[in-house]
Amino acid sequence: PTTGGKLSVAELKTQLTALTADMWMPSETDAKFEFVNGGQLNGAPVDAAAVRAKLTPVHDATIGSLMYVSPGDEKLAGRSPSQVLDGSQYLQRLIDNADPNDPDSLARAAQFQTLKSTLEANLTDLKVIRFGGVNISTFIVGRAATGELVGLLTGQVET
Repeated sequence: PTTGGKLSVAELKTQLTALTADMWMPSETDAKFEFVNGGQLNGAPVDAAAVRAKLTPVHDATIGSLMYVSPGDEKLAGRSPSQVLDGSQYLQRLIDNADPNDPDSLARAAQFQTLKSTLEANLTDLKVIRFGGVNISTFIVGRAATGELVGLLTGQVET
């Protein structure tokens, strides 16, 4: 399919911003989420090249407000390698990783389940595209009903 769900990009932004307001991306550091819109894909695939071409400016301006980034390391152009993953499977692993004996962990899993359901209902070609090896820029993106590249930017640290 080339188009996503029924929400407009503005409605999706409002919904995703509200859903992620109190969420943190799990990793060795905490990172917030930011809605991103890369504009029209014109039928191009949702891949690392599209993300670099359409979302580099917002990444470079935003990543430092989402997680700690060493000065001078904000640029997406300097982050490699890239990794493209199935978005639904990636989010499901975050959900399944919940500790059944930890109420906070179960609450986080429930938040990620709601996020996953919202993204799957409104985006096609849902992908997680990661750039970098230790300090990782993580995009959870897909194609909106309008054909635009939209989703979330966050970060992770993996040593």
